[in-house]
Amino acid sequence: MSWMLLVAAIACDVAATYALAASHGFRNPIPSVLAVLGFLLTTYFFGVALTGLGPSVSYAAFGALGTAAVAVIGIALGTEHASWIKTGSLVLIILGVALLPLANHREKDTSPAPARVSGQIDRG
Repeated sequence: MSWMLLVAAIACDVAATYALAASHGFRNPIPSVLAVLGFLLTTYFFGVALTGLGPSVSYAAFGALGTAAVAVIGIALGTEHASWIKTGSLVLIILGVALLPLANHREKDTSPAPARVSGQIDRG
């Protein structure tokens, strides 16, 4: 459920970003209102998603996938130029986000037991 909320936050952020661009500096009222509402929904969904996901993984996924989505949509709409460097960079971003949660699980499996405080009584 938390991942679905994170995806909703990313989608709202991307939509709000395009609405903000269409507002032309908040001079067009409808895109301006859509941008503000989109960013409010982004904040809400992201905040609720954080209750089930760690902040480091959540923020990395949010930032990277949002950036990648804006770039891919721009390329698809023809407003961005596609190049091998840009495509390779987007692949690396997505790969990095996909591997980040795996690194988090690996750290939990290999972390040493907590050190005992001197004078602590073992009751186990």
